[in-house]
Amino acid sequence: MKFIHFDEPKHTAKTERKIAKQILKVKPDAILFEFPKGGYPLEKFNKRKPKNKPKDLIEKWKKGLLFHSKKHKQLKRTVDIVKSIEKLWNQGNQIYLYEIDAPVELSKLGLYKRYSGKIFHNLRFWIWIFLRERIMVSNIRKIYRNLRLKIKNPKLLVKCHNFHWKNIKFLLRNPAKKNIYDYYFSKFSKYQIKSVLKREKVLYKFWKMYGI
Repeated sequence: MKFIHFDEPKHTAKTERKIAKQILKVKPDAILFEFPKGGYPLEKFNKRKPKNKPKDLIEKWKKGLLFHSKKHKQLKRTVDIVKSIEKLWNQGNQIYLYEIDAPVELSKLGLYKRYSGKIFHNLRFWIWIFLRERIMVSNIRKIYRNLRLKIKNPKLLVKCHNFHWKNIKFLLRNPAKKNIYDYYFSKFSKYQIKSVLKREKVLYKFWKMYGI
């Protein structure tokens, strides 16, 4: 599998502008966004040929990003990324779009903010991150398999935070369950994990599907 990842140490307007320019140079076959499943359905664009993308949906996507930029300022510049994609489409380049993050139900928990300051010592946070990244990897594999049916060696741009990308690369290597446990949960016991899952219904729901 051939993946491209642009440096994204933080989700900032500056980073979004830079990535928008890089996309024009690289011309990936697909862009996999760190957006939640069940958010804006990007795959609607994949049904149309490059020069026949629905303009109304493109504008709706831009307006949605601008609306949410009130809370997440970098999204104002994510519009630049949409414009780069639109430019490549108009030039006849087919670029498939996908969301790879966990469903909104899980991703919206927002445990970054809840445990700010003590985040890397909090087991709930690590369970949440682990589940999201397992789902991301599952989605990436599925997307790659499907694209291989259309493109011999597809170039996939995975647009996500560096923190996630480091962990995603680890999971893509198919590590053994013990290695996964040591990677994410070496500071915690299995008893502690079970205790958290008993209290957190959403985490438990997804652990049943993607846990170790």
